Amino acid sequence: MIVIRKEGKRWLKALKIAKIIFEDQGYHPGYLDEVERVIKRKIMQSAKIKEEYFPIVFKISASKRIPMTQLVNQIIRNCLNEEERVYERESEAGFAEHSRKV
Repeated sequence: MIVIRKEGKRWLKALKIAKIIFEDQGYHPGYLDEVERVIKRKIMQSAKIKEEYFPIVFKISASKRIPMTQLVNQIIRNCLNEEERVYERESEAGFAEHSRKV
């Protein structure tokens, strides 16, 4: 089931109305909550990993005995932390350079 983002938003609005009616009539909206989760998963954008990376990610995750998604999240976290440190060093260097000129 592929849901176009615009169509998905319409479905979510309709579900809100249905939940209100269900609760007003004394019914439990648990089923509608599950339908809402499914629709949200379908309309969420997800990054695509190039297929050429799968074999190495699979081998590393297997050797570490962790799921591939957990490994990819660790790699992204490490990369972002490093980028943040570089940014902070560059910002500090730029501030120090600016202070010397003033």
